[in-house]
Amino acid sequence: MRKLTRWGLIFLSCLSLVVLIGSCSSQGESTDSVSGGAVRGEIGVSPTYQIDGARPDSLPERSAPKDLALDGASEQAPQNGTVERKVIREQKLEMDVQNLDQILNRLERRIQEMEGAFIESIEQWQEVMAPNQIRYRAQAVFRVPVKQADDFVSQLEKEGNVLHRTTFGQDVTEEYVDNEARLRNLYRHEKRLLELYEEAKNVEEMLKLEAELSRIREQVEIIEGRQRYIDRVTSTVRITVDLTEVDEKEYLGHKPNESLWAEAWAGLKESIASIGYGAKRGLVFLISALPYLLLSAVIVIPLVWLLRRRKNNNNQSL
Repeated sequence: MRKLTRWGLIFLSCLSLVVLIGSCSSQGESTDSVSGGAVRGEIGVSPTYQIDGARPDSLPERSAPKDLALDGASEQAPQNGTVERKVIREQKLEMDVQNLDQILNRLERRIQEMEGAFIESIEQWQEVMAPNQIRYRAQAVFRVPVKQADDFVSQLEKEGNVLHRTTFGQDVTEEYVDNEARLRNLYRHEKRLLELYEEAKNVEEMLKLEAELSRIREQVEIIEGRQRYIDRVTSTVRITVDLTEVDEKEYLGHKPNESLWAEAWAGLKESIASIGYGAKRGLVFLISALPYLLLSAVIVIPLVWLLRRRKNNNNQSL
């Protein structure tokens, strides 16, 4: 009996040991699973933590100070997303005309009637082509608003024959936008310097800030002057016209689709005019030489009379 009891105790002890080992192994598996989940959470999607009941994505974002912003794309970007093109336009025309003075007077009146247009310069001169041929020429420079430039040029072309035309264009949009960005930076810098000037504690600091403010203001004035110039020259078209007054024959010869008879008639009138011009110049020469002819007659006539008288006396003595 004692032997049976002893074997029973041994059996119960072994059974308890098996149960104890099984429970320990199950706890180890559950701990491993929890640890594995934590590792997977770190490697995969980060776990979400809460601070004072608020999620991190609901916290306000911190923006970089404006003073640390780069002077690049953020400053150069246009405010409204669009930039008006700034183009410096210029046209040059070379024309043959008749009645140069009348054409210049008509052009001056047209410019005066156009709002925003003005005359830059008008120069007239004479060109000697031959001893008896003078050509009258002129160069006029106008500034005409862009929207009215095409109409003005069309009217100008009707005044004569266009022999040569040149059109120029220079896009200064990039320079204009860069200058605007530089001005914004300078304005911000100037504002900051003024704030520091108000907080200056001694005269030395004030003098340094005044020197820097003077330098900034000088740069601002230079850039603002350039911007005003670009606005002025891009709002108008500079039109330069070289005008040459020619005779009717040459004028009709340069005119397209002109009839042969009209050109021949102009040539005949030019020949008659040349003959009249030659007769006029001959008469002018004769009148101009009259004093010399009279002086020559005063000297020559007495000499001839004396020579003839001496000859007659010699004949009578023989």
